[in-house]
Amino acid sequence: MWIILYWTSVCLFFLVAIFLLYIPLPSDIADRKKLQLLEILLRIVYEYPGDLIDYLFGPRIRNQYIRLLIAIGYIIPWPHPSDIKITDDYIGGTRVRVYAPHEKRGKSALVYIHGGGWATMKAAYYDDLMCNFARHLGVTVFSIDYRLAPEYPFPYPVDDCEAVVNDLYYSRLVLHCLIRYFSWARFDIDRDQICIAGDSAGGNLAAVVVQRLTRRNECFIKCQVLIYPVIHVFGFQLPSYLAYYEKYNGTSLLNPRAMARWILHYLGLPANKKNVDTLIANQHISE
Repeated sequence: MWIILYWTSVCLFFLVAIFLLYIPLPSDIADRKKLQLLEILLRIVYEYPGDLIDYLFGPRIRNQYIRLLIAIGYIIPWPHPSDIKITDDYIGGTRVRVYAPHEKRGKSALVYIHGGGWATMKAAYYDDLMCNFARHLGVTVFSIDYRLAPEYPFPYPVDDCEAVVNDLYYSRLVLHCLIRYFSWARFDIDRDQICIAGDSAGGNLAAVVVQRLTRRNECFIKCQVLIYPVIHVFGFQLPSYLAYYEKYNGTSLLNPRAMARWILHYLGLPANKKNVDTLIANQHISE
């Protein structure tokens, strides 16, 4: 009898909790049922605790909590594919994860910059995606483990990324076993066939690296692929931001306040409530 009452109470608790937490997502969104459940779980473990931690301990501790949540998913290491050699190296003084397919179809190279709001994620978390790139493209992939904000704000992340692409191209000699190697020769790549890519904040870093090289008339990058990149921090009242309040307000999906916090971290400014409110109200720009 007591067991039945116990499990009935547990079920009722979760049903009431889901009812109270339920915020309907748009009917035309892809994988709506799966995303609906995931969104509620994210609010429970990510958004609400994050708000509390931010209030009690500040935005930096909140960011460390987010990093911890992400890292939990990678506590158990995934087996590496047998057809891709994965190594950690240093290029241009920056830590890089290298993915070399056993069956290369050319000497082109892909330099990838991961996302995560300039403040979270690691190159290793992208192993599955990078292996797919290396396998299907048949080229060596270099995933940059740039230094993260807020400990290392702008310009550290973009400097790290630029240092990697410069070292892959230019004739900087590396002493290894008393033999001198160029970085591009060491990895057996054609330095005139380097592509740069990145997602979200990584897309922003990739674009800025190319802009820096272009301004110096040194743009040797063959092409750039920007995957939903962060392209500006000037307007938080644009249709893409306002759509959140119209369709996703209150959900844990990427929202203007989260973007504002990460941008402030990246710029080396306090990511407190006052500054976040200033950004999302567009009060950070002059007339």
